[in-house]
Amino acid sequence: MVLPQPLLGRYKQQFAHFESATSLLGQLAMAKLMEEGEWNRHIKRMRLVYKRKMQQLVAELRNRFKRNISIIGEQSGLYVLVKVHLERSEDWLIEQASRQGVKVYPTSCFFIHNKPEKPMVKLGFSSLSCEEIELGVQLLHKAWL
Repeated sequence: MVLPQPLLGRYKQQFAHFESATSLLGQLAMAKLMEEGEWNRHIKRMRLVYKRKMQQLVAELRNRFKRNISIIGEQSGLYVLVKVHLERSEDWLIEQASRQGVKVYPTSCFFIHNKPEKPMVKLGFSSLSCEEIELGVQLLHKAWL
């Protein structure tokens, strides 16, 4: 935890007997990274990596699916939401993707009211290489169309 100097004494007094689940070594290493500016450099590098992956995923989806989908959230995050304009259910989309070895996630569990008219699934990409993104979209296309 990073605290302003005026709160540090109060924190130490109130939580002196608190046992942290994070190792002291891990905390010290992170503090060193932050002090030396490495954390900020790491964040900048990762933003660029994820931006490129996002751009590739969106381009592949648009190229393969054309007007059969709408992409939501393509400007930020480590996943996109894909609204599918086919007469299929969310369960069907997930099952067919799974049969091709592609993991997609439901979104219906996040809606109480005002559910979307068309099914929408979540596609993550953060742990995938560019080649895996391309293959994943190809397999989704095979599964859904």
